[in-house]
Amino acid sequence: MSSDLELGGAKHRARDLFSRSWIGALSIALTFLALAAWGFSSPIGSSPDDDYHLASIWCGLGERPGLCEPGASDAERAVPRQFTDARCYTFRPDESAACFDASESGLTSTDRVDVKGAYPPVFYAVMGTFATTDVQTSVLVMRLFNAALACVLWSVAFFLVRRSDRPALIVSVVATCVPLGTFLIASTNPSSWAIAVAPVIWFAAWAALRSEGARRIGLSVLIIVATAIGAGARADAALFAVAGMGVGIVMGFRALRPSVIPLAAMGLSAIIALLLYRTAQQGDALSDGLVSATPPLTTRQLVENVLQLPSLFSGVNPGWGLGWLDTNLPASVWVAVIAVMGAVTTIGLRRVHWRRATALILVAVALCVMPLYLLAQTHALVGTQVQPRYLLPLLIIFFGLTAATSSAAGEWRGPRQWILSIVVVFVMCVSLHVNLRRYTTGVDDAALDPGRDAEWWWVGAPSPFAVWVVGSLALAGLLALLALRNRRAEVGGANDARTLAAAEDASHGVSTYRT
Repeated sequence: MSSDLELGGAKHRARDLFSRSWIGALSIALTFLALAAWGFSSPIGSSPDDDYHLASIWCGLGERPGLCEPGASDAERAVPRQFTDARCYTFRPDESAACFDASESGLTSTDRVDVKGAYPPVFYAVMGTFATTDVQTSVLVMRLFNAALACVLWSVAFFLVRRSDRPALIVSVVATCVPLGTFLIASTNPSSWAIAVAPVIWFAAWAALRSEGARRIGLSVLIIVATAIGAGARADAALFAVAGMGVGIVMGFRALRPSVIPLAAMGLSAIIALLLYRTAQQGDALSDGLVSATPPLTTRQLVENVLQLPSLFSGVNPGWGLGWLDTNLPASVWVAVIAVMGAVTTIGLRRVHWRRATALILVAVALCVMPLYLLAQTHALVGTQVQPRYLLPLLIIFFGLTAATSSAAGEWRGPRQWILSIVVVFVMCVSLHVNLRRYTTGVDDAALDPGRDAEWWWVGAPSPFAVWVVGSLALAGLLALLALRNRRAEVGGANDARTLAAAEDASHGVSTYRT
């Protein structure tokens, strides 16, 4: 009898393991497809300052024949002319990407290249390994690589932590990254890595302080790797990494004493972040501003910046579009994004202990002080210079903290999870369509099929309509899978609770028979 029970239990565990593995693999695949759709949705040079970043990528491993050669001066380099030609459609949303020939060969000299170390070298060097004379294929490979990198980082963090902690990671990504984050992650902009690691570092630090054994070691290694990736892309990402670890320590304060390994990993990560920060001239913006000095702001302008500051938080408000900020999204998108953020904040702040309150206040203060300080140093008003993507890593941390509770799994189940998921899918569907249509024909032409009468598209790629449908359905499938898995966990947790109660009754000599 006992052997039959043991065999049955073993079969049940095997089926459960297979089911979880299958669901996990499908979740990763759907996440990648959703991000990859954004990678295909826009042409070469479509992310902010992409002519500069692409030239820097092609020169990321030094001068190479046919890729990066000496320019007209020491401050210039000769790079594929497609990078500069692609500027023909920027700030012209009615213009499709057909205004330049992506297959055109030849190099041109430009000073729009990082020859003085404005950015940390890691991102450009890694992306540079994919650079070839076939610019279109190279750019697509880079975008897909960055999408895959984000999937790997998020998946490792997700499967290393306890089930009750996972909503914090899911909420931080879903509530903030569509559409601005998803667009940038699947791009050749250094912000891709900065955004990808933002939900990982603080989350891994918090979870590592509350874990044991192999799980703690794995999370500690993840902290180091994620910090090196983020700080290797942008100098401000190094500061966000340190801030994220600080938030993790505040959240896990009660478990600090036995947590030597995570604290050592965070110390090493802080050193890595500092070293990479010092390699980049971006850090000078803290003292010098983002551009050359202009007349200082008046008191009235400083007050105006404070009042206009919230427009930087969602990243899709009027005036803040995708691409070079020139792809404006309809009001339904940014209203829906704000509604999701408001709902997540309301739900997440129903129960707040002092550690989480402290962490939330610290991040909220940073979200306000950092842009106001940079604007003051740059002598600029909200709407110029400081962009929403600079704040997105901090915003991701903030919304992750709203779901970082022991009862989070219960908070995000049921109708509210389905409603929020539907709204996020709506945002994805509309914004991806607008972004596709903006480059295939320009926004002056509307159609349900974003590829109808297309003037531009990738050679040999799936159709714009296929990219739109697959990307939207992938996100819908992912969120539905998470909701169903959450429901299954709720049923399993209830069964476990009943089993535990029965065992406790039996241990006290109480009959578990019910009439």
